[in-house]
Amino acid sequence: MEKIVNRVFALFFFILIAIQVLWAPIKNSVFMNIPPSTLLSEYINPFNLAFLIVLVGLLYEMYHPTLNFELDKNRKWRAIGIFLFVVAAIVIVVEMFWQPYNPGYSFLGSATFEYPGGSGNFHTLPIPLLSFLNIICMETVSFSLLFGFLFMTKSTPQTSKSYKIMLVGAVALEVLFFILSYLLFFVTGMGMGVYSGLTRMELLTKYWFHWDFWSELVILVSAIWLLKRGKEHLHQTRPWTPQEKRFVSIFIVLALFVTLVLSPLAMGVDIQRVFASLIMFALATVGFILYLRHTEKKKRKGHEIGLL
Repeated sequence: MEKIVNRVFALFFFILIAIQVLWAPIKNSVFMNIPPSTLLSEYINPFNLAFLIVLVGLLYEMYHPTLNFELDKNRKWRAIGIFLFVVAAIVIVVEMFWQPYNPGYSFLGSATFEYPGGSGNFHTLPIPLLSFLNIICMETVSFSLLFGFLFMTKSTPQTSKSYKIMLVGAVALEVLFFILSYLLFFVTGMGMGVYSGLTRMELLTKYWFHWDFWSELVILVSAIWLLKRGKEHLHQTRPWTPQEKRFVSIFIVLALFVTLVLSPLAMGVDIQRVFASLIMFALATVGFILYLRHTEKKKRKGHEIGLL
Protein backbone atom coordinates (compact mmCIF):
# COMPACT_ATOMS: atom_id res chain seq x y z
CA MET A 1 0.00 0.00 0.00
CA GLU A 2 1.33 3.42 -0.95
CA LYS A 3 2.41 5.67 1.92
CA ILE A 4 1.72 2.99 4.55
CA VAL A 5 3.87 4.85 7.12
CA ASN A 6 1.69 7.96 6.76
CA ARG A 7 -1.48 5.95 7.26
CA VAL A 8 -0.16 4.07 10.29
CA PHE A 9 1.07 7.36 11.81
CA ALA A 10 -2.34 9.01 11.29
CA LEU A 11 -4.22 5.95 12.58
CA PHE A 12 -2.10 5.79 15.74
CA PHE A 13 -2.73 9.43 16.68
CA PHE A 14 -6.38 9.22 15.64
CA ILE A 15 -6.91 6.36 18.11
CA LEU A 16 -4.88 8.18 20.79
CA ILE A 17 -6.87 11.42 20.56
CA ALA A 18 -10.23 9.63 20.13
CA ILE A 19 -9.60 7.65 23.34
CA GLN A 20 -8.63 10.92 25.01
CA VAL A 21 -11.98 12.52 24.10
CA LEU A 22 -14.02 9.45 25.12
CA TRP A 23 -12.16 8.83 28.40
CA ALA A 24 -11.93 12.48 29.52
CA PRO A 25 -15.26 12.63 31.48
CA ILE A 26 -14.37 9.42 33.34
CA LYS A 27 -10.87 10.76 34.01
CA ASN A 28 -12.29 13.99 35.46
CA SER A 29 -14.49 12.00 37.81
CA VAL A 30 -11.77 9.55 38.88
CA PHE A 31 -8.76 11.87 39.21
CA MET A 32 -10.33 15.27 39.99
CA ASN A 33 -13.49 14.24 41.85
CA ILE A 34 -15.70 16.05 39.34
CA PRO A 35 -19.13 14.39 39.44
CA PRO A 36 -20.24 13.38 35.93
CA SER A 37 -23.38 15.08 34.66
CA THR A 38 -25.52 14.08 31.70
CA LEU A 39 -23.78 12.36 28.80
CA LEU A 40 -24.65 15.28 26.51
CA SER A 41 -22.97 17.92 28.65
CA GLU A 42 -19.82 15.82 28.99
CA TYR A 43 -19.13 15.67 25.27
CA ILE A 44 -20.71 18.79 23.76
CA ASN A 45 -18.22 21.57 24.39
CA PRO A 46 -15.95 23.80 22.28
CA PHE A 47 -12.84 21.84 23.28
CA ASN A 48 -14.19 18.64 21.76
CA LEU A 49 -15.14 20.59 18.63
CA ALA A 50 -11.47 21.56 18.24
CA PHE A 51 -10.37 17.97 18.92
CA LEU A 52 -12.83 16.87 16.21
CA ILE A 53 -11.08 19.11 13.66
CA VAL A 54 -7.73 17.47 14.47
CA LEU A 55 -9.36 14.02 14.13
CA VAL A 56 -10.77 15.02 10.73
CA GLY A 57 -7.26 16.03 9.64
CA LEU A 58 -5.88 12.64 10.74
CA LEU A 59 -8.70 10.84 8.91
CA TYR A 60 -7.94 12.84 5.77
CA GLU A 61 -4.27 11.86 6.04
CA MET A 62 -5.31 8.19 6.14
CA TYR A 63 -7.44 8.74 3.03
CA HIS A 64 -5.00 10.97 1.13
CA PRO A 65 -1.47 10.88 2.63
CA THR A 66 0.49 14.08 2.03
CA LEU A 67 2.76 14.48 5.07
CA ASN A 68 6.49 14.64 4.37
CA PHE A 69 8.40 12.80 7.11
CA GLU A 70 11.84 13.91 5.93
CA LEU A 71 13.56 15.72 8.81
CA ASP A 72 13.87 19.47 8.48
CA LYS A 73 17.46 20.76 8.71
CA ASN A 74 16.33 24.01 10.31
CA ARG A 75 17.64 24.01 13.90
CA LYS A 76 14.80 26.15 15.21
CA TRP A 77 12.13 23.66 14.14
CA ARG A 78 14.18 20.78 15.49
CA ALA A 79 14.59 22.59 18.80
CA ILE A 80 10.82 23.15 18.98
CA GLY A 81 10.18 19.46 18.35
CA ILE A 82 12.76 18.37 20.94
CA PHE A 83 11.26 20.76 23.51
CA LEU A 84 7.79 19.24 23.02
CA PHE A 85 9.21 15.70 23.23
CA VAL A 86 10.94 16.60 26.51
CA VAL A 87 7.67 17.98 27.90
CA ALA A 88 5.85 14.76 26.96
CA ALA A 89 8.62 12.65 28.55
CA ILE A 90 8.52 14.67 31.79
CA VAL A 91 4.73 14.30 32.03
CA ILE A 92 4.94 10.52 31.46
CA VAL A 93 7.66 10.03 34.09
CA VAL A 94 6.06 12.28 36.71
CA GLU A 95 2.46 11.15 36.28
CA MET A 96 3.04 7.45 35.63
CA PHE A 97 6.03 6.54 37.81
CA TRP A 98 6.50 9.27 40.42
CA GLN A 99 3.45 11.38 41.40
CA PRO A 100 5.26 13.42 44.11
CA TYR A 101 1.94 14.98 45.19
CA ASN A 102 0.58 11.52 46.08
CA PRO A 103 2.49 10.14 49.13
CA GLY A 104 2.86 6.39 49.10
CA TYR A 105 2.15 6.10 45.39
CA SER A 106 3.42 2.90 43.80
CA PHE A 107 3.42 2.14 40.10
CA LEU A 108 2.62 -1.51 40.86
CA GLY A 109 -0.62 -2.76 42.33
CA SER A 110 -4.22 -1.79 41.70
CA ALA A 111 -6.58 1.07 42.53
CA THR A 112 -10.28 1.11 43.35
CA PHE A 113 -12.44 4.07 42.42
CA GLU A 114 -16.12 4.95 42.39
CA TYR A 115 -17.72 5.82 39.06
CA PRO A 116 -20.03 7.62 38.65
CA GLY A 117 -19.38 9.51 41.87
CA GLY A 118 -21.97 8.74 44.53
CA SER A 119 -23.39 5.78 42.59
CA GLY A 120 -21.93 3.09 44.84
CA ASN A 121 -20.40 1.39 41.80
CA PHE A 122 -16.76 0.66 42.50
CA HIS A 123 -14.24 -0.47 39.91
CA THR A 124 -10.72 -1.83 40.24
CA LEU A 125 -8.02 -1.36 37.63
CA PRO A 126 -4.26 -2.02 37.68
CA ILE A 127 -2.43 1.20 38.47
CA PRO A 128 -0.25 0.98 35.32
CA LEU A 129 -3.40 0.87 33.15
CA LEU A 130 -5.13 3.64 35.11
CA SER A 131 -2.02 5.85 34.97
CA PHE A 132 -1.61 5.12 31.25
CA LEU A 133 -5.21 6.14 30.54
CA ASN A 134 -4.72 9.29 32.60
CA ILE A 135 -1.54 10.22 30.71
CA ILE A 136 -2.74 9.61 27.16
CA CYS A 137 -5.86 11.63 27.98
CA MET A 138 -3.68 14.68 28.52
CA GLU A 139 -3.62 17.02 25.56
CA THR A 140 -0.15 18.01 26.78
CA VAL A 141 1.14 14.52 25.92
CA SER A 142 -0.81 13.70 22.75
CA PHE A 143 -0.32 17.10 21.12
CA SER A 144 3.34 17.38 22.19
CA LEU A 145 4.08 14.01 20.58
CA LEU A 146 2.01 14.65 17.44
CA PHE A 147 3.11 18.20 16.66
CA GLY A 148 6.58 17.79 18.18
CA PHE A 149 7.27 15.19 15.52
CA LEU A 150 5.53 17.06 12.67
CA PHE A 151 7.30 20.35 13.44
CA MET A 152 10.63 18.56 12.99
CA THR A 153 9.71 17.30 9.52
CA LYS A 154 9.42 19.07 6.20
CA SER A 155 5.64 18.74 6.32
CA THR A 156 3.92 22.05 5.64
CA PRO A 157 0.24 23.04 5.45
CA GLN A 158 0.87 24.67 2.08
CA THR A 159 1.40 21.22 0.52
CA SER A 160 -0.60 19.00 2.91
CA LYS A 161 -4.31 19.62 3.39
CA SER A 162 -4.48 17.11 6.26
CA TYR A 163 -1.70 18.97 8.11
CA LYS A 164 -3.51 22.26 7.54
CA ILE A 165 -6.70 20.84 9.07
CA MET A 166 -4.78 19.49 12.07
CA LEU A 167 -3.07 22.84 12.62
CA VAL A 168 -6.39 24.71 12.45
CA GLY A 169 -7.77 22.35 15.11
CA ALA A 170 -4.65 22.82 17.25
CA VAL A 171 -4.89 26.63 17.03
CA ALA A 172 -8.59 26.50 17.91
CA LEU A 173 -7.96 24.27 20.93
CA GLU A 174 -5.05 26.32 22.27
CA VAL A 175 -6.94 29.60 21.82
CA LEU A 176 -9.84 28.11 23.79
CA PHE A 177 -7.42 27.00 26.52
CA PHE A 178 -5.82 30.44 26.75
CA ILE A 179 -9.16 32.27 26.80
CA LEU A 180 -11.38 29.93 28.84
CA SER A 181 -8.70 28.65 31.21
CA TYR A 182 -5.70 30.93 31.62
CA LEU A 183 -7.19 34.36 30.83
CA LEU A 184 -10.43 33.68 32.70
CA PHE A 185 -8.57 32.42 35.75
CA PHE A 186 -5.98 35.18 35.94
CA VAL A 187 -8.57 37.93 35.32
CA THR A 188 -11.32 36.69 37.64
CA GLY A 189 -9.32 34.52 40.03
CA MET A 190 -11.88 31.75 39.55
CA GLY A 191 -11.33 28.50 37.69
CA MET A 192 -12.77 25.06 37.12
CA GLY A 193 -11.30 21.57 37.38
CA VAL A 194 -7.65 21.60 38.42
CA TYR A 195 -7.82 25.39 38.90
CA SER A 196 -10.66 25.21 41.42
CA GLY A 197 -9.72 26.57 44.83
CA LEU A 198 -6.26 27.77 43.79
CA THR A 199 -4.99 31.32 44.03
CA ARG A 200 -3.03 32.86 41.16
CA MET A 201 0.29 32.48 43.00
CA GLU A 202 -0.51 28.88 43.98
CA LEU A 203 -1.15 28.04 40.34
CA LEU A 204 2.16 29.61 39.28
CA THR A 205 4.00 27.36 41.75
CA LYS A 206 2.46 24.16 40.30
CA TYR A 207 4.91 22.36 38.04
CA TRP A 208 2.08 20.95 35.88
CA PHE A 209 0.92 24.49 35.07
CA HIS A 210 4.26 25.26 33.44
CA TRP A 211 4.45 22.13 31.29
CA ASP A 212 0.85 22.79 30.16
CA PHE A 213 1.31 26.51 29.54
CA TRP A 214 4.64 26.49 27.71
CA SER A 215 3.89 23.47 25.52
CA GLU A 216 0.53 24.97 24.54
CA LEU A 217 2.09 28.36 23.82
CA VAL A 218 4.79 26.78 21.64
CA ILE A 219 2.22 24.75 19.70
CA LEU A 220 -0.05 27.78 19.25
CA VAL A 221 2.69 30.10 17.96
CA SER A 222 4.25 27.42 15.74
CA ALA A 223 0.89 26.39 14.25
CA ILE A 224 -0.08 30.00 13.44
CA TRP A 225 3.35 30.57 11.87
CA LEU A 226 3.04 27.48 9.68
CA LEU A 227 -0.52 28.30 8.59
CA LYS A 228 0.51 31.82 7.62
CA ARG A 229 4.03 31.39 6.26
CA GLY A 230 4.83 27.69 5.94
CA LYS A 231 8.33 26.35 6.37
CA GLU A 232 11.19 28.75 5.71
CA HIS A 233 12.93 26.45 3.25
CA LEU A 234 9.93 26.74 0.91
CA HIS A 235 9.98 30.56 0.99
CA GLN A 236 6.20 30.70 0.79
CA THR A 237 4.34 33.71 2.10
CA ARG A 238 0.77 34.27 1.05
CA PRO A 239 -2.46 35.71 2.44
CA TRP A 240 -5.42 33.61 3.55
CA THR A 241 -7.56 32.34 0.70
CA PRO A 242 -11.34 33.07 0.70
CA GLN A 243 -12.00 29.37 1.39
CA GLU A 244 -9.70 29.39 4.42
CA LYS A 245 -11.29 32.57 5.76
CA ARG A 246 -14.73 31.04 5.29
CA PHE A 247 -13.67 27.86 7.10
CA VAL A 248 -12.20 29.78 10.05
CA SER A 249 -15.27 32.04 10.23
CA ILE A 250 -17.62 29.04 10.28
CA PHE A 251 -15.55 27.41 13.01
CA ILE A 252 -15.61 30.55 15.17
CA VAL A 253 -19.39 30.84 14.84
CA LEU A 254 -19.77 27.12 15.67
CA ALA A 255 -17.46 27.50 18.67
CA LEU A 256 -19.52 30.46 19.89
CA PHE A 257 -22.72 28.46 19.41
CA VAL A 258 -21.37 25.41 21.27
CA THR A 259 -19.91 27.53 24.08
CA LEU A 260 -22.79 29.96 24.58
CA VAL A 261 -25.81 27.87 23.59
CA LEU A 262 -25.31 24.09 23.49
CA SER A 263 -23.17 23.82 26.63
CA PRO A 264 -25.74 25.63 28.85
CA LEU A 265 -28.55 23.58 27.24
CA ALA A 266 -26.68 20.35 27.96
CA MET A 267 -26.56 21.23 31.66
CA GLY A 268 -30.36 21.41 31.81
CA VAL A 269 -33.17 23.47 30.36
CA ASP A 270 -33.50 26.75 32.19
CA ILE A 271 -35.47 29.49 30.41
CA GLN A 272 -33.43 32.36 31.83
CA ARG A 273 -30.10 30.66 31.12
CA VAL A 274 -31.16 29.73 27.56
CA PHE A 275 -32.42 33.26 26.86
CA ALA A 276 -29.22 34.83 28.21
CA SER A 277 -27.11 32.36 26.20
CA LEU A 278 -28.97 33.14 22.96
CA ILE A 279 -28.51 36.87 23.52
CA MET A 280 -24.79 36.43 24.21
CA PHE A 281 -24.43 34.25 21.10
CA ALA A 282 -26.26 36.81 18.95
CA LEU A 283 -24.14 39.70 20.27
CA ALA A 284 -20.89 37.77 19.86
CA THR A 285 -21.80 36.71 16.31
CA VAL A 286 -22.81 40.25 15.30
CA GLY A 287 -19.59 41.60 16.79
CA PHE A 288 -17.56 39.03 14.87
CA ILE A 289 -19.33 39.89 11.58
CA LEU A 290 -18.76 43.62 12.15
CA TYR A 291 -15.09 42.91 12.84
CA LEU A 292 -14.77 40.97 9.57
CA ARG A 293 -16.42 43.81 7.64
CA HIS A 294 -14.15 46.37 9.30
CA THR A 295 -10.97 44.45 8.42
CA GLU A 296 -12.20 43.88 4.85
CA LYS A 297 -12.96 47.59 4.47
CA LYS A 298 -9.49 48.52 5.75
CA LYS A 299 -7.87 46.06 3.36
CA ARG A 300 -9.90 47.40 0.41
CA LYS A 301 -9.04 50.97 1.35
CA GLY A 302 -5.34 50.11 1.59
CA HIS A 303 -5.50 48.44 -1.80
CA GLU A 304 -7.14 51.50 -3.36
CA ILE A 305 -4.47 53.78 -1.85
CA GLY A 306 -1.79 51.50 -3.28
CA LEU A 307 -3.28 51.86 -6.76
CA LEU A 308 -3.23 55.68 -6.62
